Amino acid sequence: MKTLKQRFSTWFNKTHERFGPLWADRFKSVLVEGKVNALQTMAAYIDLNPVRAGLVKDPKDYRFCGYAEAVSGQKKAQRALKFLTFGA
Repeated sequence: MKTLKQRFSTWFNKTHERFGPLWADRFKSVLVEGKVNALQTMAAYIDLNPVRAGLVKDPKDYRFCGYAEAVSGQKKAQRALKFLTFGA
């Protein structure tokens, strides 16, 4: 499996003029401290990832986004968004 992944990474990097591991630049960690609503901040950070990646212009347009589900009318997602916004 290691050989297969290495060969694929080498091919992909040459094809797309990249270097290093396949996911080297995409994933980063963010430290959230001193925030009153850390959970709300992290939820917004996650929902805005497809916007930062250039996949969509608005998070409601991303198919796998909790915010998009809430906007589309799914009750469970709306309750979760309400909880994040207003608390219990």
